[in-house]
Amino acid sequence: MEKDLESKIITIGEKEEVKELFIPEVKKTVIMEGEEYLCKMKINPNAIAVETWGQASEKKEQIYLLDYDTIYVFDLQGKELKTISLEELYAGWIPAGSLSVKEKFIYLPVRDKKILIYNLKGEIIKTIEIQESILNAGVNGEKIAILHPFPLRVSIYNLDGSFFLDFTDVFLNEQGEEVKIKIGSSPDNLQIGDVMITTSPTSHLLLFYKDNGNKILDSKDEVICAGHDGIEIRTVDYFEERKFLLKKLKPDIKIE
Repeated sequence: MEKDLESKIITIGEKEEVKELFIPEVKKTVIMEGEEYLCKMKINPNAIAVETWGQASEKKEQIYLLDYDTIYVFDLQGKELKTISLEELYAGWIPAGSLSVKEKFIYLPVRDKKILIYNLKGEIIKTIEIQESILNAGVNGEKIAILHPFPLRVSIYNLDGSFFLDFTDVFLNEQGEEVKIKIGSSPDNLQIGDVMITTSPTSHLLLFYKDNGNKILDSKDEVICAGHDGIEIRTVDYFEERKFLLKKLKPDIKIE
């Protein structure tokens, strides 16, 4: 929370009770006329993350505050524990949202459709490429939730950077109920080579070609179709606002 240009770290309980924890202050060295002075300065961080570990009876928490290219780590009483300088931040990368901390790794979305993963020394150990622009992102469990700006929506990626789910991937059956179309080898699953026929607004014959790895039909999977330039491979978002049927060429063939 920021009031009168003064940031305050607060908590909001289940009953919406507000508790002020502390005003973040950090130690900085100021050089004046060739002399160095150590002083405390208040900061106005532009991102926050909380790391929690341990069992309920011994749960511990630390607060990570990003101020320009430096993360300041505090305990819940406002004691500064350490600082982490993030390499290449602003020199090469511009933040595009909040930071997340999970199991000694720091995840920070940046412009250019990327998420940087830092260790606790501030070194970049991995860069995750995202397919679209990022408005914000956060790590929850084993997944990264990403908010995209155009159109505004949420997609989910695995921690290794592979795509998992787009929340706009909603398919309805004939009764208008939301369904998930599973991809696999059982007779009830969609399989590679199955026929997909669009019926409205126009009719097209397509073949299911490739799953992106999450075993559920979504917009990032691929189909083969005949287009204006001959045989083409398109992503399933081609089906948006369309009605389609699934047909098996040879339902008795089992794919291991």
